[in-house]
Amino acid sequence: MKVFLLQDIKGVGRKNEIKNVSDGYARNFLFPKKLAKVADNSARAVKEKIDVDAKKRTAQYMEWVKKLKTEKFIFEIKVSKEGGVFGSVTTKDLTEALEKKGYMDFTLEKNIHIKELGVSKVEVGFPRGIKGQTQVEVTGTE
Repeated sequence: MKVFLLQDIKGVGRKNEIKNVSDGYARNFLFPKKLAKVADNSARAVKEKIDVDAKKRTAQYMEWVKKLKTEKFIFEIKVSKEGGVFGSVTTKDLTEALEKKGYMDFTLEKNIHIKELGVSKVEVGFPRGIKGQTQVEVTGTE
């Protein structure tokens, strides 16, 4: 019997996939626990829409990766006359800057604390294993 999975099921498949399972397994386990439903025409239409949306999102993430290569995020932090740095650029600072530029659904390295003046590279991850890099420039003000 072909079923449309409503959740990830170990050994069977991932959410929103159409899989072929035994009739008994579907009727006695998957359907009562609302883990799947019969893969009828409406379920196939839903799957096609999900697939199209996933392709669009993946294309958007790839576009953002290309754009990130050319962008540089500039932050100013206080420095003393002797060159000592007061403060740092953190994960929160970079997250806010990325969101202001329109990026969404991204992850950053944990605990970013850039305490040196100059340019650093930071990896930005998107869903589906898509990763890109951007530059963070830290300048000083007295």
